[in-house]
Amino acid sequence: MENSNAFKHRIGGAVVQQLATATRRAWRSFDEASFRTRALDGLEALELKARVKWVAQVWAEHLPPDYAEALPLVLATMGPPLETGAQVSEGLFFHWIHAQFVESYGLLHVLPSLQAMRELTQRSTAEFCVRPFLVQHPDETLAFLTNARSHASPHVRRWVSEGTRPRLPWGLRLAAFVKDPGPVLALIAPLRFDDEEYVRTSVANNLNDIAKDHPELVVETVKAWLRETSNPHAPWIAKRALRTLIKQGHAGALEALGFSAGTRTKLVAFTLDRESLSVGDDLVMEVTLQAGPAEVVNLDYAIGFQLSGGKRGEKVFKLKVLNLDEGQTVVLRKKHSFRPITTRKYYGGEHSVALIANGQTLGRATFTLQVPSSRRGFVGGGR
Repeated sequence: MENSNAFKHRIGGAVVQQLATATRRAWRSFDEASFRTRALDGLEALELKARVKWVAQVWAEHLPPDYAEALPLVLATMGPPLETGAQVSEGLFFHWIHAQFVESYGLLHVLPSLQAMRELTQRSTAEFCVRPFLVQHPDETLAFLTNARSHASPHVRRWVSEGTRPRLPWGLRLAAFVKDPGPVLALIAPLRFDDEEYVRTSVANNLNDIAKDHPELVVETVKAWLRETSNPHAPWIAKRALRTLIKQGHAGALEALGFSAGTRTKLVAFTLDRESLSVGDDLVMEVTLQAGPAEVVNLDYAIGFQLSGGKRGEKVFKLKVLNLDEGQTVVLRKKHSFRPITTRKYYGGEHSVALIANGQTLGRATFTLQVPSSRRGFVGGGR
């Protein structure tokens, strides 16, 4: 069944017309009608990224063939810069075509392309299109990003960090930085002092990426930052940067955030409100804990999902951080929704939920998830 809310539909007739009008305004020789007809030809059959690439390709075919001549026209079609704190969602899909143009046709023109990205990221994002430049022209691109760290716009400063994340979701994997994240760490380290949380969030996310391949390096980096009395942002960055390692029960990450590896708190009871539920339902779990000695406990829970082909997967979710006194008893209730979402396929069968305290599994319960009988894997359409 076609999902009418899918992001791919944002690259459609309205965006094509917006781009055609803006280009005609910037360049009177632009054949608006030809571009629009060609761009819409077969567009409906394509998925999101293919749509972006197709429209950018058709756009390039209708612009001057010389990139140095076409790029100023491309930049002239962009809207005004975002204000500090403004969200990029409004113009994201329109400007994605601009980013694709630079990515597809600008690799032989490094400096003007990077300058264009600096402008683009102040209106939307350039975190994806900079990545091929980091692969093919790492020295020039890193030097440009180093200078961009001091730019007045927080959108540019965030781009420095977000664009260099080794494992950026949806982005080209930066294999060299997955292997050796040293250049990335050196690049983003000064941004830990940035005044904008928007920028610091990206720094923490970059560290979280790096931690997937170099956990000890990230733990030591975070510990060093936490020792800096001059940085009030360090604890917040550390918590976000180490979130994946905390969910994995990494002893060094737990220690860095003030938790012990494992816990002496006891699980008294762990119950679910039902044994079977359907997609769209909520599952309510109730937990009773009793502390031994006083301690701080990081509580997570992990849902064990059925996957295609009979395989199983697991996703860890945050529950609560408890500061327990000696002998204290605590009762917690948590509702987990199985409503449809675009980013997950649900498969019927036995699922599980595990309670994790400071990386230690205290208990596990099972339940059955029912999916519509018309299809094996159910993909949601909401968020």
